[in-house]
Amino acid sequence: MDGKVIARWPLAGLLLLVMLCACFVRLGLWQSQAIVDEGVHVPQVAGFMRGSLNTEPNLAMIPGYHVVMAGLMSATGLSSLGAMRGVSALFGVVAALTFYFIRRKLSDDDALVSAVLFFVFPLFYPYYFLVYTDIFSLAVVLLAVLSAISGRHVLAACIMTLSLAARQNNVVWAAFLAAYAAWPALAARHASAGTRLKDAFTAALPYVLPALAFLAYWRWNGSIVFSARISGAHPDLTLHGGNVWLTLFLFPMLFPHDAWKGLQSFGKAVRARPWVLLVPVVLCAWVRMRGSGDNHAFLDYFIHNAFIAFVAHGWARVCFCLLVALAACSIVFTRFRDPRGVLIYPFSVVCLASSVLIENRYSIVPFALWMAFREENSPRWMILVWLALSSLLTYGVLTKSFML
Repeated sequence: MDGKVIARWPLAGLLLLVMLCACFVRLGLWQSQAIVDEGVHVPQVAGFMRGSLNTEPNLAMIPGYHVVMAGLMSATGLSSLGAMRGVSALFGVVAALTFYFIRRKLSDDDALVSAVLFFVFPLFYPYYFLVYTDIFSLAVVLLAVLSAISGRHVLAACIMTLSLAARQNNVVWAAFLAAYAAWPALAARHASAGTRLKDAFTAALPYVLPALAFLAYWRWNGSIVFSARISGAHPDLTLHGGNVWLTLFLFPMLFPHDAWKGLQSFGKAVRARPWVLLVPVVLCAWVRMRGSGDNHAFLDYFIHNAFIAFVAHGWARVCFCLLVALAACSIVFTRFRDPRGVLIYPFSVVCLASSVLIENRYSIVPFALWMAFREENSPRWMILVWLALSSLLTYGVLTKSFML
């Protein structure tokens, strides 16, 4: 390990982080009641461990995560809810390690700091200790991204195909990697248009595999959602703005330094081209937070549901719309270590807009990829801020005081 990195970040600090993580694992072991979606995931894992191939009637995703969990639990001889949460926490470690290697591959001299920032990020941290599919899915997507930036596109395509068994909407990130692979050929200046298109198609060809797997599953199942019982609550091929607006709102809340720098760049753009000021005005008029029926229930338990209700009317809505518009104008000025990082934006919009249910956890992969490709890190003091906030949120979730 680089001696300069050790000097900047004493091992005592990392030890404190590990100890805090262990405390939450212990809290997860102690709390033995299922939390929200664990009521579906835990019985499914337990059923597979018993050798039953039956699936839960309210299961929205293909049970690939549950198969992996059942295999790991059987291998360890454990079966309790707390043990499942402990195994889930390991997926968070895998995600952070993969993120570290991605940053190393993108020539980040402070990749260890980047990984620590990633690991304590408040949007991710509470889900490390829940039997949810999100962190496992994140880890698999990051493994595919690491393979893609290393030039191993066939391997990346195979990993993305497997990731569909955790969350079907990962097909969007397979398309992102296809565009990532095709970019160099399309950007070649000294080749004819025909040659560029041919080379781009050849580079992106491996990602036909996850696309075909997704289409085959969709045709076989009749719906993108795994269970027909709940498919009506998650309509296919519809777009909704709620998750996009929530993600943009979270950007300045969680990345104040980056948001401020982006606004400064936006201000310079306005001075050069005053008509650019129309962009936030139009966005303000467009923003709506409707959501699904589930977003208007349990306002005393789900933080995001209470927030959606709060910003639905009056001055709260005006302020929310303004903040979302400014966040959009700020985040687009992010500089990336790889110019192909700009592809994250359109694919994130598609992924986020594909769900009518508004959930903060749907922003996990978009934020993770943005953090992976951006040029600069957040200030180091954000580690302490995020760790404190993550600890508070995780404690509240595991004690069933509230849910994100």
